[in-house]
Amino acid sequence: MLKDDTKIADAAIFDFGGFVDKIANYLKISDLIIVPTTRDKLALLKTYETLKIIESINKNIIIVVTKNKNHFQDETFKMLEKINKNQYKTFLLNESNIFQKSLEENVSVWQLSCNFAYKNKTITVQYKELLDFFN
Repeated sequence: MLKDDTKIADAAIFDFGGFVDKIANYLKISDLIIVPTTRDKLALLKTYETLKIIESINKNIIIVVTKNKNHFQDETFKMLEKINKNQYKTFLLNESNIFQKSLEENVSVWQLSCNFAYKNKTITVQYKELLDFFN
């Protein structure tokens, strides 16, 4: 629970779980707001509503679509164009067990991506593209 007098570190990540009310102060001071979603139509509708609230406070936004399926990539981008109008940088992360495996093995996703099982997978390329954005 964040209070009005909560001190914010220089490098901090906050997860508000889709609830943007009462966090306007934190949105204002954020360098970047990551809006995660899935390609599910209901999730994208909620994303659209969330973007409308957030962008009135801070336009430093990226969208990360998780659990995408490779054969739906073009369709996902078309659905996102309707809500995003190509205004915000969007990243796709395909559905993969790499994230669960990372937690189970207590290693980073990046370390796993170097393993043979993930080396040439689409998820590895997508994840690297997202990481490169931050560099």
